[in-house]
Amino acid sequence: MNVVISEKKSQPASQERNRFLDTLRGFAILGVVCVHFGGSFATPANAWTPSFYTGLALNQFFHFAVPLFVFISGLLASPYRSHRQIGLGRYYLERILSIGWPYLIASIAAFFLLGVRQELAGLATDVERARWLFSRFFYYGVHPVFYFIPMILLLYLLKPLLSWLAPAVHRLVVLRRNSAISLRTVMLAVLGMLLALHVLLGVLGNRGILDFYTWCRPNPLFWAVYFYFGLVFPEIAKAVSPEKIKGWLGIAIALIIAGYILDWKVLTDIAVVGQNFERSRADYTYVNPAIMAVNLLVSMFVAGLLVRGADKYNAILSFLGKHSLQIYLWHILVLYFIAWRYASVLNTVKTAPELIVGFAFFTAILIAVLASAIAFLLSLPGRYSVHMSIRKMSDS
Repeated sequence: MNVVISEKKSQPASQERNRFLDTLRGFAILGVVCVHFGGSFATPANAWTPSFYTGLALNQFFHFAVPLFVFISGLLASPYRSHRQIGLGRYYLERILSIGWPYLIASIAAFFLLGVRQELAGLATDVERARWLFSRFFYYGVHPVFYFIPMILLLYLLKPLLSWLAPAVHRLVVLRRNSAISLRTVMLAVLGMLLALHVLLGVLGNRGILDFYTWCRPNPLFWAVYFYFGLVFPEIAKAVSPEKIKGWLGIAIALIIAGYILDWKVLTDIAVVGQNFERSRADYTYVNPAIMAVNLLVSMFVAGLLVRGADKYNAILSFLGKHSLQIYLWHILVLYFIAWRYASVLNTVKTAPELIVGFAFFTAILIAVLASAIAFLLSLPGRYSVHMSIRKMSDS
């Protein structure tokens, strides 16, 4: 079966996007905003209150958002405007301009408006400050939430190597030995090795042997299994029958629900997390064994939906999905200026926990609308020049 997941060059730009993937990205980015705003209420100081439970539930439910984003990024990077089609230099330039430039602007804003510069000012020497700037911008993120952007840029940097790996192994080893092993099998083997690396780093990070905030959360090698799964998915999907996968989807849903229930019991067990949630390891979600399994299952579930040709579409979520990068980069600043800096607003949310979702939705919509408006305004000079050219051609 052929799975069409990317843009086609023969189509106009308005038709190039996959609306199902945009809907998924919209749902995921809304979840990211819910996680970060809800997480500010899932704290020891607010333990076991209604807003605490709401924030904790949102944190738990949407932890799949980042793995799903990485999978979709690999999926969309696979066949369209490949580095082989446009050249390696232009491929990297496009990634830097489309992601790195907005990241730089948002990082500068966060540096000055969110008090990040105070941390830099506290360093003693110029060498320490230069090291801080380099590591934060290119790996950890200038603001801790920004870790995703350097990570995904590094995965795009590795994409040519990841794309080359399986065909090279197949050509240099398998074909020379006249083996019947297919390219698809080699891809699955590479995927298995990346999965093993993901699990190894997760186990070591969960046990405290490796620092979670260095070796796991921002580490592209930790997330490479999802990105590579997206890269090779179109080829793997050709061998999967849509009818046979229907039963698997049901099993996946059952396992995902079981994982959520197990994790919720741990998160709300006072014997484990402490009387005031002071021993909670909620920040280490990505290396929690149960959550690692759930995240993998969610990505495989989405892959199964794609194999079955899913085309579900929600206009609002798809709109958010189109502007997911801008929402990711700016939602912390927006939440700070409309909520976090005002004690009265936070107290109101604590009395009406459903407002956590309301603020998250408002924040995402506001950023998406502004991003859409700015993009439209920036396109006006080009539209005007095209219009004038058409008029001159008509007059002649």
